[in-house]
Order: sequence, then structure tokens, then C-alpha cells
Amino acid sequence: EMPLYQPVIAVLSDTAFELYLDGHLVGRNGRVQPAGSITPPVHERIELGVSPDALQPGLHALALRISAATLHQRGEFLLTFQLHEAHSLTQAHRLRDAVDGAAGGLAGLLVLVFLGIFVAGARRFDLLLAAALCGSAFLIIMFNHADRPFSVSGDQIATTDMLLVLVSGLFFILTPALLHTRLGLSHPWRWGGGLVLMVGLSFIELGNLEHDTRAFSLLMLYGLSMCAAGWGRQKIRAAAHALGLLGGLVAIILQPDYLRYFLAVQVLALSIGLMVELVYGEITRRRAEARAARLQLALVKRNIQPHFIMNSLMVATELQETDAPAAKKFIGALSREFRALSTLVERSVVHLEEELALCRSHLEMMSLRLAVPFELVCQDIDVGDEFPPGVLHTLLENAISHNRYSGEAVQFHFSSSRTGKAVSYRLSIPLGNITKNSATSSGSGSRYVEARLEEFSPSRWTLDSAQDGDHWVTNITLEGMGR
Repeated sequence: EMPLYQPVIAVLSDTAFELYLDGHLVGRNGRVQPAGSITPPVHERIELGVSPDALQPGLHALALRISAATLHQRGEFLLTFQLHEAHSLTQAHRLRDAVDGAAGGLAGLLVLVFLGIFVAGARRFDLLLAAALCGSAFLIIMFNHADRPFSVSGDQIATTDMLLVLVSGLFFILTPALLHTRLGLSHPWRWGGGLVLMVGLSFIELGNLEHDTRAFSLLMLYGLSMCAAGWGRQKIRAAAHALGLLGGLVAIILQPDYLRYFLAVQVLALSIGLMVELVYGEITRRRAEARAARLQLALVKRNIQPHFIMNSLMVATELQETDAPAAKKFIGALSREFRALSTLVERSVVHLEEELALCRSHLEMMSLRLAVPFELVCQDIDVGDEFPPGVLHTLLENAISHNRYSGEAVQFHFSSSRTGKAVSYRLSIPLGNITKNSATSSGSGSRYVEARLEEFSPSRWTLDSAQDGDHWVTNITLEGMGR
């Protein structure tokens, strides 16, 4: 009698066989033989736990039917018998079931989460790749019975095998595709060719490791090489993905015959990395919106402050008495500027055509107010380009506020140039005749410009200003805007 023990039959072999206990077929490691195939595919390692109820006291016969077609010359067929405590074996199975359930449930949930975030407005291609990758992991976990082949019939194995091959291939494609997208790597065809090479190397036998174990291990090593290549562009993302890949590689080494641990590590690492990034990005976005809102209010206040309005009304009154047509132009320019400001500051993106119209209204009004002809000269400017609202207007307003212009006409030169996927804007401001101080201050105007640039192109912009002879030159570079 064996009330506390349960026999486990472990077989390590690449030979197809059927196992009989007391004349009854218990299971087989050979799958259904494809049409035209001589040697059926087999599971190289299996474990079979026999219920103690099936073993009554007495003699029992254990028989094997070995397929001669799969028996290699000078090959070995290793059959081992082990006795485990029933409680320990049950606990091990419970652990595996818990891992399967947790990893599969998390993978399925992440599919819905990533798709939901994408549909909600975050139109990021890596979210779709992540959803597909989690979906493939979910299907592998749910339908891979390689560790318990006797729990399904031969027909079921044949049905799931084709699905597993397709899903595993999808997993192999999606993993490097996601890394390539998130790390900003170039030369996709070159990396794709390297992946094909890794798949080819996985067919080289290495000890007793099964093909899928070798393939997943090579995939992790290949992913680490991609992280190394993307380290210069995305250090934080590369480090996060590298930790997940190393964890997956360790899981394979520790449990080469149970790849769901590896899949669980990959799904967990992916979910933590992306969710942390999304939450951090949302917090940063909300902070930027709050800061931009405060700066928008400050910008509007600067243009409608009492002394500005009072001075403008006094100018309009004087012009009405001395030059009625000029007064009409002044009031028209002032109203157009306020109307444009009231609409543009609430938007995150405008076209350069709208920004330039706002600037020309401001210059027309200030020309009449200061009796100095101001002109904005544009060169190589595409008015259809998207641009952060109020940035150019703020720079020009700062230039007029911090320089004392008088007499002769003043020209501001605004130009652009493109290099790859980056566009650079250059604003050249002539310094005043009396003061030679900076044409841009470090006050609320400059803070508004920086906040708008960050909102428009997060972490992908540069702003620098310096004196160049008798001009103050401001350069703005926006990444990813080239055509």
C-alpha cells in the first residue's frame, strides 16, 4: 500500500513510444503522424503521474511499444521511475497551475488594457504590438500541453500543434518588432535577417534541450543585443527591456522543460514596463497641461494688463484726432490680436499660417503705437507646418518689450531648414539703438515658450538664444517633424 506516495514515470527520449499499464494504454509521446511523413514528431521529455488508486497491491505489468522508425542507430532510450510524496506532487502541480492561471489571466487582461488605451486616444503602434504579443503568450499558455501530453488525446494534440506553431512564430516576430519600435532602432530589414539567422541556429541540437527551449533562449539573447544597440537612444527603455529579457533567460535555464515560467516573466516584465511608462507619461502630461494653463493665463494677462490697455486706448484716441485712418488700422489690428489670442492659447497645435497672422497683427499694432515700422520677413517657411501656438508671438513681443526701437524700420527675419526628420526655425531680432540687452527675458514669456515646446514635442525639442553681432538669434529645433 502507498497512501503517501504516487509513482511518477519520467521518460527522456526522442523515440516515439506508447505506454501500457496492465494491458491498458496510458498514453503516448508521439503525435499524430502527418500525411507523407515517415517519422512522427515526439515530445522529448514527458512525466506521467499514476494515481495510487490504479495500483492495487500485487504485481503490475508496465509495457512499452517503441516505434522502430524513430529509433536511432546507437541511440539511447532512458526510462526512469521515481516515487514522490503525493502531497509534494500535488503542491508542484498547484504551483504550475497557479503560474498558468496568473500568467494567462494577466496576458489576457493586458490585451484588453493595451487595446483600450489605444482606442481611448493613445495612437501608439507599440501598444498594438504589445497587445498582440500578450495575446500570443495567452494562447501559448492556454493550449501548450507539452508538459502534460497524456492529458489530451492524439486528435487534440494534432489540433493544437498547428495553432501552437503559428502562435509561437507570431511571438518570435512580435518580440523583436516591439523592441525595434520602442528602442527607435533603424534598419528593420537587417534586424529581420538577424532574426531569421537565430531561428536557423535554434535547429542545432544542444544537449537534451528541446527545440523550443533553444529557440526561446536565442530569442532572449537576440533581444539583449537589440537593447545594447538602442542604449544610446532610449537608455531607460533599453534597461527595462534588458532586465525582462534576462529574467526570461534565467527562467529558461532554471526550468527548461516548463516554458510557462518564461512566458510569465516576459508578460510581467512587459506589463510593468509599459504600464509604468504610461502612468508616468500621463502624470507628466497632466503636469505640463497645468503648467501650460497657468502660463496661458499669464500670457493673456500680459496682453490685457491695465496699463497696456490704457496706453493702447490713449494711442487710439490720439490717432483718432490726428490720423483717423491710422486709428482705424490700430483698432482693427488690436482686435484681431485679442481675437486670435483668445482662441490660439487654448489649443496645443496650430499651423504656422495662423501663428504668422497673429504676429503680423501684433507688429501692425505696435508699429502704429510706437511709430516704428515693424516687419516680419519669412524665408523657406511652409505655412502648413504644425507649430506650438503663441511661441513666435511671445518671442516678438519680448523683443519689442526689451529693446527700444525708434525711427528707422525694423525687420525681424524668420526662416526654417530641414535635416532628416528634424526642422529648425531661426528668428533673428535686431537689437535696439539704445539698449543692447537680451531680446528675450527669463520671465514668464520664456517659461511659456519652453512649456509650449514641451507640450508640442515632449523631450524632442531644443531652444537656444545668443547674440550674433547686432542681432539676437533664437533657434528652435523640433525632432520628428521633417517630411
